[in-house]
Amino acid sequence: ACPIVDSKEGVTHAMRDMNYKDRKPLYAWVIEKLKLRPVVLHDFSRMNFVYTLLSKRKLSWLVDEGRVTGWDDARFPTIKGVLRRGNLASSH
Repeated sequence: ACPIVDSKEGVTHAMRDMNYKDRKPLYAWVIEKLKLRPVVLHDFSRMNFVYTLLSKRKLSWLVDEGRVTGWDDARFPTIKGVLRRGNLASSH
């Protein structure tokens, strides 16, 4: 379901824990067979975020309920949120 939902919801890049790396071929297969818009997957090692909400389901709830301005809210751990906070791609 993840490749279908990601593609249909307009996700362009998805970050996934290394634990899911072995499922990457299946993800690509589903995208290809269903002729969905591709999503770029980035694998990362486990990170420990303190006091940071990372669940897409919970972040979506905040957006849908109007509790934040949108996916580009500066408090969100999204690329748009980080850019709105003033961090540039070159400042890593």
